[in-house]
Amino acid sequence: FIDYEIMVTSDGKEFKATQIDATFTRYPDFKHGIYNGIKTAELADKMDAIDWERDDLYTFDEQDMAQPTPEAMDILDAMELLLRDENGRDLALNLQLHHWIDTPFFDAHIHADAWELFHKLPKVAHTFPLDTGARRIYNLLCGRPAMLDGLKQSRGYTTWHQFVTHENKTELQPKEGPSKYELRTFLAMLPLDDMHKDHLLSKLLSGDRCLTTLHGIQKTEVEISIDMDTRSLKLTAANGDIIPYNFRLEQQSPPAAQQTFSRTKPKLAHIKKNKKRKGRGI
Repeated sequence: FIDYEIMVTSDGKEFKATQIDATFTRYPDFKHGIYNGIKTAELADKMDAIDWERDDLYTFDEQDMAQPTPEAMDILDAMELLLRDENGRDLALNLQLHHWIDTPFFDAHIHADAWELFHKLPKVAHTFPLDTGARRIYNLLCGRPAMLDGLKQSRGYTTWHQFVTHENKTELQPKEGPSKYELRTFLAMLPLDDMHKDHLLSKLLSGDRCLTTLHGIQKTEVEISIDMDTRSLKLTAANGDIIPYNFRLEQQSPPAAQQTFSRTKPKLAHIKKNKKRKGRGI
């Protein structure tokens, strides 16, 4: 969850936006299950599918009291059952925070314990220049590297930024990474559609992890992201495995000396060189 606030000042004649204050709140991970008869995975999917800022999720009665529609009432009833279950309670609180904060009606249905939990969740706050895109801010606050001002710099510019936590303090710090020219070269080394490469470059500079297709012997779905350790790209397969790729064409370590194992003895046996020896004849 990210809260954006644009600071505005006035000189008495006009108002002027000056900066973006952004705060990122990290929600804890949880495992789905069945609690008090509620399948939480299905409930989460239903809540994901609803735009909770819609004004047609409730109606007003004769006393001008807001009444939820049957669609919304089903969610509220399921939430009530979850709150009564000791094992499902924390999950219910997290779902409320995730979907209902700053909504026009359902904000009032957030349990008091959920607000108490919200104030204890880890947060990262930072002030960004006014021209920083929301997507770039999101990626940075999620801990991903991005070029803050790379679009204004030359193709050899190598300064990235990333939030680093040290001694319980999280700060945005500059880091050396691949240049725009290098990224363009790395992308050219991959079997990608040419029409997508500029778009991928722009997304990578913003800190995105890009899902795309490699067109090799067979099509392979991969995630491309920035690898700050090698100052190149990281390729991740759909199953989460890292796909090794030597983008910088660096010389690899020589192969280990040839070895073999004896069939009769489990210990390592040395390979003997062929030696000429006299035969005994026929």
